[in-house]
Amino acid sequence: MGMMVRTTTIICSKCKELYDVVVSDEPWREDAIDAENLRCPKSKRHKVEKWEDPGSCPKCGQKMKRGEHTLFWD
Repeated sequence: MGMMVRTTTIICSKCKELYDVVVSDEPWREDAIDAENLRCPKSKRHKVEKWEDPGSCPKCGQKMKRGEHTLFWD
């Protein structure tokens, strides 16, 4: 059975990393995104924010751009 989820990319200010995190288990619904509960996968105490395209690399500061959409199946 396939599993589809909606993800978004976040920046963790403590880890200095970009992470793709699950924001909804209903990927077909735009309004199902729970942006208020975004958390760093390493620690829920770390401050995170949604990464916007184009954004800067949290480690080196160079401009980055979002890649193509990916569909995950489990």
